[in-house]
Amino acid sequence: MNKYDLLRMSDAELLKQCRFEARRGTGPGGQKRNKTSTAARVTHEPSGLSATDDVTRSQHQNLAHALWKLRCEMAVKLPLAEGESTPEIPLEPVPRSSSPTPPVTP
Repeated sequence: MNKYDLLRMSDAELLKQCRFEARRGTGPGGQKRNKTSTAARVTHEPSGLSATDDVTRSQHQNLAHALWKLRCEMAVKLPLAEGESTPEIPLEPVPRSSSPTPPVTP
């Protein structure tokens, strides 16, 4: 499986290839933080890359954030396979209603 196929996978498919660990978060937060395991750590078994998140009190949100961080790690750190090239992505301008129109230069 190449790098870009991994990045296009759904969260459920990617999670099947990962080891998930729920643990207690670090830092301030008092009694609630010390009693609940809401921090999420996801390790992609084939590549060994991992990502953690413990920002919110929701384990599901932390898992979603950790998967997003894992995809970012994969995009940056996984090498391209032999003969693999970056996909052609058509670029379209993104309309922005709040930005002023740029000045036209002759």
